Amino acid sequence: MLYLAIAALFTVITGTISEGFNGAVQGISIYIAIFLIVAITSLNDWIKDKNFVRLQSELKNEDIAVIRGKHGATQTVNIYDL
Repeated sequence: MLYLAIAALFTVITGTISEGFNGAVQGISIYIAIFLIVAITSLNDWIKDKNFVRLQSELKNEDIAVIRGKHGATQTVNIYDL
């Protein structure tokens, strides 16, 4: 992304010098594309992180059937209590 931003800066500078504001439009559109890519990627990472946290909290509530004692009594115990 850094190289793309630097290339966009050169495009804005050279476009502005040679064609005025119309030449800078290409560089500005590259900056808009970079912003959209970064925004969508960060939103996607944020959603994945929230889903991961939600799944981790569901794992903490998992109960398993275990056999306890000499008589083999079955009992459900939380996974973190083991």
